[in-house]
Amino acid sequence: MADFYPKEISVEWKKDEKALRGSPVVKITEGVDKMFSQTSQLDINIEDWLSGSEYTCTVTKNGIPKVLSTSLCSTYPISAPSVHLESVEDQNGFTATCEVFTAYKSKVFWISDNGEPSDSTTYKEMKDSDNRIQRLTDSKTFNKGVWKSMKSITCGVKHKCFTSVLTTMNIIAQKTTFPNMTLYHQLRSEPTKAKRVPLICFLTGFYPKEISVEWKEDKKPFGGSPVVSNMEGEDKKFSQTSQVDVDVEKWLSGSEYTCKVTQNTDSKELSISVCSTHPISSPSVHLESFESQDAFTATCEVFTAYKSKVFWILDGRDKKESKNYTDSTNTIQRLVHSRTFTKDEWKSMKSIACEVEHKCFTPVKKTMDLKAISQKHALLYIMAPSQHQLKHNDTVTLACLATEFYPKEHTFTWRNKGKEISEGITTLPAVEMKGDEADMYSVTSFLRIPESQWKEMDTNISCEFKHEAGNLEKTAGKTADCTKSIVATVIPPSNEELFLKNRVVLKCNVTGNLDNIDKVEWQDIDGTPRVSTKETEGTSQMHTLLVNFDEWANGTQFTCIVWHFESGDTIRMNYKRENGNEPQPPSVFILTPSEQTSSKKVTLICYAKGFFPKEVLFSWLADDKPVDRTQFQTTQVVKTGSGYSVYSQLSISAAAWERGVMYTCMVHHDAAFNTQMRTIVRTIDSLSKKATTVSLNLGLPRNCTA
Repeated sequence: MADFYPKEISVEWKKDEKALRGSPVVKITEGVDKMFSQTSQLDINIEDWLSGSEYTCTVTKNGIPKVLSTSLCSTYPISAPSVHLESVEDQNGFTATCEVFTAYKSKVFWISDNGEPSDSTTYKEMKDSDNRIQRLTDSKTFNKGVWKSMKSITCGVKHKCFTSVLTTMNIIAQKTTFPNMTLYHQLRSEPTKAKRVPLICFLTGFYPKEISVEWKEDKKPFGGSPVVSNMEGEDKKFSQTSQVDVDVEKWLSGSEYTCKVTQNTDSKELSISVCSTHPISSPSVHLESFESQDAFTATCEVFTAYKSKVFWILDGRDKKESKNYTDSTNTIQRLVHSRTFTKDEWKSMKSIACEVEHKCFTPVKKTMDLKAISQKHALLYIMAPSQHQLKHNDTVTLACLATEFYPKEHTFTWRNKGKEISEGITTLPAVEMKGDEADMYSVTSFLRIPESQWKEMDTNISCEFKHEAGNLEKTAGKTADCTKSIVATVIPPSNEELFLKNRVVLKCNVTGNLDNIDKVEWQDIDGTPRVSTKETEGTSQMHTLLVNFDEWANGTQFTCIVWHFESGDTIRMNYKRENGNEPQPPSVFILTPSEQTSSKKVTLICYAKGFFPKEVLFSWLADDKPVDRTQFQTTQVVKTGSGYSVYSQLSISAAAWERGVMYTCMVHHDAAFNTQMRTIVRTIDSLSKKATTVSLNLGLPRNCTA
């Protein structure tokens, strides 16, 4: 009793509606708020409590009573007990045995031929190691004459917590009956820790008692020793359970177990396997690859509830079981297998396949055509000198632009009238293009020649781009398309700006003959100009726009417009953030490093998938200290279904890994478009080799202004 005032109250105890005369232990305390609390404790007889007696506490204050009751029945409510009755004949007569399954301290009684109940004083309580009642057993013996004169015998159990339960056996002649069969597997309370799976063959309603049970594993005799339990029912029919414990690995692999029952000359079989108890569709398999600085990694993501085998197949021949996989949830619902190759190994292969096998389904295989995905043809443009250059300079510059090609390796060759040019050539480093679908590169080569040479009638300048996907060649015309000499590209906000600097920055990169540009301007969707900054370097001009976060998040469209100086033609490049799907945070895995006994380097791969929108950022920690962003690589975001996936790779020394340095992958993703930045953290080290997950909420203001 708590929080009452004034102090005066009365407490009365009752047992089964009758007042108790015991002396309760009473303790009254006064709180700082002048309110009172009181405890009234009564110690009762344990036998009365176990019998189900009800105890009532009545509190009266100012003439108003309040009543609370308790008993074993309300404290530990359980279902009514199960009662089994069987009989056994020997040379002296018949013995009826009654077995009651209950946790209550109940009373057992017998009834012969519908006579008066007779309470048993000889039943035994079977208890577990903690001295808790599990079942009650009692036996009653009859000589053969008495037994044959009886029509029935009944065993019952009674307790205050439930209505009496009775089981009656009809004492009649029996005839030969084949058993009804049920075969099932028994679930453990913690199935992930189980090493054995109990299989039970339950036989009921047969007579006489003599039958044989045989177990098979994949149609071969099972070597285990079954645990057998027999019982006789009230109708003189028999029941039997035969239990074998099978290895959980064989069970999960899909092995089939058969229970064969034989009675006289009749027999019957029932079979069971994980395939029949958990019938599900074939697994879903997703195969992809990504390139790092010095290697390629293939990943195979398998979605299945079966403990399947996964094989890597190279060029349709070399088949090897995969042992290197990550299980982020400690279940077998989703496994990510990975295999790393050197660049030379990767380029020498034509295909790689991931095959999933299990006895419960036909093998599922996904194949990746490496030749088809490892090369991308370039788009080639050649830009002739502008009229402005020709009027104001003694030399002119031609530009040759190759875009959207892969891999990176390439060469340029400039020619005039078919002869190679060796002087006046400047080629910039290839730049990786930021796109959703795949890695691609862009590169520009410039040729500077005298203006007089360009104006010669027979001048014929060509640019050849040599690449393993195919060579391309373009010839510069004397009269160039004004707008084609200018290329404009919108660069979306970088993830570093979004997640580390908390800004939304759009950039419009204009390259080519800048002398041909009148002006460049950012505009809203309604044509309103936006204030931006400009930086010029060589033949490139960058126009930077700072955008309000809400405008960007809501998918507002912005347009970069480039006006040509002479013709007035325009180039318009639109940008708006992708919206539409429900925001989804990424699932994050750290792929366990492959065994590398001779290498001095170990590669850690952090894999994020299934997220939307596509903006995501990786950070790495080594023993809780930030790793410089130049020390790891992150692939381009790839569209996968309704979401995106991406990898980040960190190369570390084998010595640091073996010392047990803890490495942490932090994945930043704004899954809710709100004021909370959510970061998912994965940690791994060589000692535990087990990834852990932490979710962090970092409260960062998202009030960017234009």
